[in-house]
Formats: sequence, structure tokens, C-alpha cells
Amino acid sequence: MAPSVQGGLRAVPTPGSAQSMGILLERIAEVNAQGRAATAAEVSRSAKEAGMDPRGTAGYYAAALLVLKNDGRWLTEAGRSASKSSSRARPEQPDPTVESKGRPAGRPFRVWQSPAPT
Repeated sequence: MAPSVQGGLRAVPTPGSAQSMGILLERIAEVNAQGRAATAAEVSRSAKEAGMDPRGTAGYYAAALLVLKNDGRWLTEAGRSASKSSSRARPEQPDPTVESKGRPAGRPFRVWQSPAPT
């Protein structure tokens, strides 16, 4: 599952999204399919391609999607399942209820003010 290409540029998926997770897990699965473990450099490169900070892959080990062995990084059975299910996920669509600055649409940003002295 590759990010969509629009106008010759690759759209970087949102970090932590199903699309981002799918890209990372699929790249590691491709390396594992060659009968070898993924190196730290390969995981880092895949994370960047998926729009993630490479340090963000730590959660994949905690969630038992990846396992670090003496020879490198391998997908677990749960990781293979997550890779397959995320590859079927629909591409990300912008949420119409959220403005570009992350605030709900139609709700102004309010600054808290202390009550008037009595």
C-alpha cells in the first residue's frame, strides 16, 4: 500500500493512521519475505516514508506487532494480521468537522478570562 500520488508528489499519510501503519508494516513484511530481518536503517527509512518519526515505532514492539531478535526486526503474527487489515483500509479523507488548525469547524477559539472582581 503506497501513499497516493497527486501531481507527481507523494502524499504523506497522517502519522498513526491505518495508512501510515500499513506502509511501515508492509515494508518490514517485504524484507522478512526475503528470509531476513529488517535492519534499524530499513525500519527508520520505512517510518519516514510512512510519515512517522522513526522513534514512533517503539509502540509497534509494545503492541507485539514487531519483535526484535538478534538478527533484526521481524513481524509477529499480529503484525502480519494488522498489515493485511490496514492494507484494506480506505485512504484517508479529510475530516470535514475539523478546521486546519485542529479546532472543530464552526466553533471559535476562546481565551479563558478570569471573572471580574466583585
